[in-house]
Amino acid sequence: GRSRRPRQMCIRGQMYTGAILHYENILKDDPDNVEAISSLVKIYGIGWKKGEKNLGRAFELIEVISDERLKADLLNSILSQMDTEEILEFEKQVSDGIDVLSQYDNDNSHYNEYKLYLADSSVSVVSMVNSM
Repeated sequence: GRSRRPRQMCIRGQMYTGAILHYENILKDDPDNVEAISSLVKIYGIGWKKGEKNLGRAFELIEVISDERLKADLLNSILSQMDTEEILEFEKQVSDGIDVLSQYDNDNSHYNEYKLYLADSSVSVVSMVNSM
């Protein structure tokens, strides 16, 4: 049988801390390593394990990616998992991500645009109620 690479085993075995260390170490030597960036964006952006989610780092890493289609795919995987609080906290990155998505995938860009609109609307309603 084919032997699995250690980093794949870390992710499949849900040893995210080990995978994060592995990929972050790769980036120290090779800051443009697409596999490391993509893997970290997914771990940080989706946060498969409580405590591993770090949207700030995920968005920071996405900025390094020059392949716009890969960037759109990674953004979509993150944006689709974000809740209202996260959308509001990272509103600029979400808005920028929607712009990237709109170049490649209108359905997902429209869906995420709607999520951003709903998040903004919920804040408006809460502040309107609080001011009464």
